[in-house]
Amino acid sequence: MKCVNETNQPEHINYQEYIKTPSGDFYYNKYRPLKYKPKEGVFPHLDSLIKHIFGEQYELGMDYVQLIYTKPMLRLPVLVLVSTENNTGKSTFCKMVATIVGENSIAIDNKVLVSRFNSSWTHKIFVYNEEALVDPKLQEMLKNYATAEKLPTEGKGTNMENKKVYFKLVLCSNDEIHPTYINKQDTRHWVRKVPVIQDNPGKSFYEECKKEIPALLWHLQHRKLSTSGIDRLWFTPEETRTEAWRKIVAASRDSFEQSLIDLLLDIMNVYNVDELKYSKTELNNIVRNAIQFSDSDRRKCSDTHIKEIMNKWGLKATAKTCHHKVYSLDYEGREVMSLPYRSSNVYLITREILGK
Repeated sequence: MKCVNETNQPEHINYQEYIKTPSGDFYYNKYRPLKYKPKEGVFPHLDSLIKHIFGEQYELGMDYVQLIYTKPMLRLPVLVLVSTENNTGKSTFCKMVATIVGENSIAIDNKVLVSRFNSSWTHKIFVYNEEALVDPKLQEMLKNYATAEKLPTEGKGTNMENKKVYFKLVLCSNDEIHPTYINKQDTRHWVRKVPVIQDNPGKSFYEECKKEIPALLWHLQHRKLSTSGIDRLWFTPEETRTEAWRKIVAASRDSFEQSLIDLLLDIMNVYNVDELKYSKTELNNIVRNAIQFSDSDRRKCSDTHIKEIMNKWGLKATAKTCHHKVYSLDYEGREVMSLPYRSSNVYLITREILGK
């Protein structure tokens, strides 16, 4: 069979080594077939591992593994597994998924993730980093990794090409607060805090899991998904958000942003309101007199800085001017008796946006 080119088309159930195009040409499929075949049976060790990693989100976790097997071309959120303690099973879970998909997986570090020479891993289906570290350069790249249908792919000595990618990325970290940066509008990350394994399963646990892979695959092929896949990353943010995710979001704010949140919540509480309307200039002026801010944060405040934070929160100023009351506090954080009314293009800020 003569092949005119190569392609990378992930498929596990109906795998094809040669892909016929509409024009009648054949492409060689770089994606490799799985070593394991489904076989009805039981999988208590694998089931306990998935239950341990995903806890109360067990059904979602089973969906995650099922989608990798049955719908490998789908995009899924970046799975972030965190714990300050050892012996949690994070690495075991990654190695088990990697074992299932075989040659189509790879373990990489931050250096490889940020390198321009990425052809060694972008064609894989399962990519995991067992010691993820905060790297500002990596944060920008991660924004694209989860949602991009194509990425510039380059190897040493080869030309860059835009290629389709299907990899699912998992980051493991011993840092529960700063494994990565996540803002409140983020929909790309699914964060799980993984507890310590209380009963040491022993060295044979991994080998027992491997024996159960055919039974797990049979189960995944016949199991009904618990989620409907209405989001671009299949799972909706409401389905995957956890307390561990919220902790990282809170830690990802700088002092100015956190002080702004504190100020706005204080204003809401003092005036007993659940939403506020401000233009960027009005908010800038209020910040300059607010006790919640340090002198250095007050000095760096500007209309541009306020706008950047509003964008980060997913807010846009109204297209039309809005007549509104400009709530503020006095120098001691108390209610101002006479508040001005103004007409301006405003941001609508609610308690929900502030996370309270």
